[in-house]
Amino acid sequence: MRLLFMNNYPMDTAWQLVKAGEYPAHHLWGLAGLGEYGIEVDILPYQRIVRLKHTRYGDMDQQLRALLRASRYDVIYSACASTTAFLARLRQHGMFSKRLVAILYSVQVGQRFIDGHDKLICLSSRIQQQLADTYRTDGKIETLHWGQDLDFCGPMIEFDRRTGGYILASGKTHRDYDTFLQACKPLDFPVLISCGEGAAPAMHDVPPHVTVRARWVSSRDSIDEHRHAYAIAIPIRMPVDKTPDLYGLTSLLDAMAAGTPVVMTRNDLFDIDIEKEGIGLWVEPGDVHGWTEALSYLIASPGVARAMGERGRRLAEQSYNLKTFTAGLGALLKRIV
Repeated sequence: MRLLFMNNYPMDTAWQLVKAGEYPAHHLWGLAGLGEYGIEVDILPYQRIVRLKHTRYGDMDQQLRALLRASRYDVIYSACASTTAFLARLRQHGMFSKRLVAILYSVQVGQRFIDGHDKLICLSSRIQQQLADTYRTDGKIETLHWGQDLDFCGPMIEFDRRTGGYILASGKTHRDYDTFLQACKPLDFPVLISCGEGAAPAMHDVPPHVTVRARWVSSRDSIDEHRHAYAIAIPIRMPVDKTPDLYGLTSLLDAMAAGTPVVMTRNDLFDIDIEKEGIGLWVEPGDVHGWTEALSYLIASPGVARAMGERGRRLAEQSYNLKTFTAGLGALLKRIV
């Protein structure tokens, strides 16, 4: 079987970084291990014609180039549904014969989009159920739980949480660092906010125990910071005027892989209930007091924090890891070809 892969950011560059040991392989969405399942993979170069990137049918730059190359492949696989809308329309009308597979992060699709795919992969069974309740899915939708590259992450670090560590809040997509920063003011504990420039908190009166780092950090440095953190904070700005999404999932999985407890904004689309699993604490959206209370509790309870981190790592090893995701993806692809 031959497969052509594309995404909404440069996968060819990511693949080179993975081979150099500088980037975790889970960001290749299973590609690195598909050879074990007899699947030959090519990656479509990300960009040729910039003005075709954002159209009503998604990324036409990639889709047109995929269309021209399609005769060489059995499957077109995308890790982002915005890169398959045009191909799905062609397939729906019998004008495109290759198998089409994409990953979904939200329920923001339509019946024609579903009809044009052979498989749509949900990263949460709750998204799959919402789609099944709304559309005719005809067995086209499956859930595969994504997970991190545990080999890249390395083993969980043992350190004394009674004497060290810091609260780490990282990421840039839909982050609510303003609420988080307000919540951190009463804390007598080191806090590091690691984010892109566009995600930095608007507040200027940053407390002295809080460091805001609005710049790029390498994957190696990032995972080391996760492993040495006392706890991971994932404050999400949940949009009220937009279809819910799996905001914060990558950061949660990073924390689990690192063996670090989590405090995060509640997202009801997640299959992982961090409180039921005993790996962290939920905070309601925009709840400053809730954040302060949850963080204060963990800071005062190092034994609880350590146990949460250990349970999170075990859950990653059992279910939420790259090898498990790749095995599911390989089996799915073989079923449709």
